[in-house]
Amino acid sequence: MAKAKEINELDCSAEALKSAVKVLRVRFKEIIEFHETTLDFSDVDFIHDLRVATRRLRSALRDFMPLLDREFFKEIKKDLKEIADALGRVRDEDVAVEALQNLQIGAESDLIKAQIGIFLQERNDSREAARLELEKLLTNEKLEELEKDFTEKLHKILHSKDLHQTISFKEFGKTVIGKNLEEFENLIPSLFEPVETEKLHRLRIHAKRLRYAMKVFAGCLGEEAKTLAKKVSKMQTFLGDVHDCDVWIEKLLELLSQSHLTQIERETMIWILSEFFAQRVKNYTAALKLWSDWQADYFLARLKALTL
Repeated sequence: MAKAKEINELDCSAEALKSAVKVLRVRFKEIIEFHETTLDFSDVDFIHDLRVATRRLRSALRDFMPLLDREFFKEIKKDLKEIADALGRVRDEDVAVEALQNLQIGAESDLIKAQIGIFLQERNDSREAARLELEKLLTNEKLEELEKDFTEKLHKILHSKDLHQTISFKEFGKTVIGKNLEEFENLIPSLFEPVETEKLHRLRIHAKRLRYAMKVFAGCLGEEAKTLAKKVSKMQTFLGDVHDCDVWIEKLLELLSQSHLTQIERETMIWILSEFFAQRVKNYTAALKLWSDWQADYFLARLKALTL
């Protein structure tokens, strides 16, 4: 996965809006650069890179909104969400195809392998449809127009506000991390409710938002912020894998409730279901173990110290 661009020469002591605008410009530039290789679909990682770049921009916009103007950026946020949703649909199919390919290799019988092949074809067809929709949405012209609009709005905001020192970029960063940390910490009890899939998913989303915020302001907050961000990333990964399994489990159980299935379809779905249950247990247990390590390492206290 392509990493986020390092944003050099951020003035941590300067008025927060100036540095915020610089961050947002770089984050949009990443989308433009990743877009150049995405739509040939030769490598599924290209889609993932563009999707992550879009997430980073949307997360930065969310964090910087107190400095900006919510209504002023309303349409841009809507456009970015539309792009993110379209990328998400393609990425979901990419992940599904890869998962089925791996399951097919390890299938316990030739009949199940053959049935997985049928499921694979269905997901490949769905992926092609999702790719076509993305191509219609993510044309060079539309992206250039969005970039122009975004750049103009940033320019207007930067030059329409009185930029006498109100809050520095560093102090604003502490506020942003503190807010994201509070939201994440409030959801930690969800980690001990393994069947509450939606709560666990929300915890994962807030882990992601916290990590993105920490990476943006790490240059002002020191190496500890970078170290802790990597640890949050691990939790996000484990919970993301749990969520992927939950999506499969929910869908498979829904399909198994139907009466028209053939015997081999039913047997294949049950075998796949058992595989995802096993993967879910593995990743959920890893998330619990990581939380235990955090407690031993005073992780949350160290995170809070960044905001003081």
